[in-house]
Amino acid sequence: MINFLIKSRNGYAWRHTHENGWVFYAFSSYLNKYEKDEPMTSCQVRVAAQEILSGRFENRLQPAQTGSMFFKAGDEGEFPITLSRTGQGALYYTYRYRYIAKKLPASVSYGFSLKKTYLDPDTGEPVSVFTRGKDYLVKIEVAVSQPRYMVVLEDHLPAGAEAVNLSFVTEAGNPNAARTGTKRAGYDFWWSGFSHKEIYKDRVIYAADVLYPGTYTLTYLLRANLMGTFALPGCHIEEMYAPENFATLYTPESVVIQ
Repeated sequence: MINFLIKSRNGYAWRHTHENGWVFYAFSSYLNKYEKDEPMTSCQVRVAAQEILSGRFENRLQPAQTGSMFFKAGDEGEFPITLSRTGQGALYYTYRYRYIAKKLPASVSYGFSLKKTYLDPDTGEPVSVFTRGKDYLVKIEVAVSQPRYMVVLEDHLPAGAEAVNLSFVTEAGNPNAARTGTKRAGYDFWWSGFSHKEIYKDRVIYAADVLYPGTYTLTYLLRANLMGTFALPGCHIEEMYAPENFATLYTPESVVIQ
């Protein structure tokens, strides 16, 4: 909740003095109840018998400390994680486990519904075989049945293709630019929807402050660059500060570029 309040600021403050007052009251109440003691604590984290982190915190402004452990092919059995600490004050920690699945898991939908289609911009028809050097439309439909706040969608790209950044001067005359963007269906408020977009070499990210009930359509351009057969990675959406509300779409098919 504290993270949500901090992230909801407009610049360095909230929308008006009334909100500022209540937020600072909430911060003060939280501090007095949960963090009244200045941190003065040491901690150690072990995975099995291996220590991966040993740290000490002496004030609230210290940056987070991290540790990691990598598993090798063939490692088997249980690897219990143990955290120990001494001293006073609150200690916050996060465990994160990253892995590569041998096969794609089933798609899941908890609070969101996802649908993704690759379209030929000339015909508007779905495609699974791409022509090298040609642009295609990626259409993602997001449906929500109740308000969702601080939402992030990540669509990972198949190898052999790249997202087209229409803000580049070299793409100023792209004939398919008008077919991209975000649209909203239903009778929701005008400020609801995806308002931020980032393009990377391996994914496209969309973000929204709030999504009111309805269906949202996101469309961007994908350019087929390399010939071959490539797996389709997943598309994931979640409510940042309520991550139990999420959906992940996996497609068993492959993309063929010829």
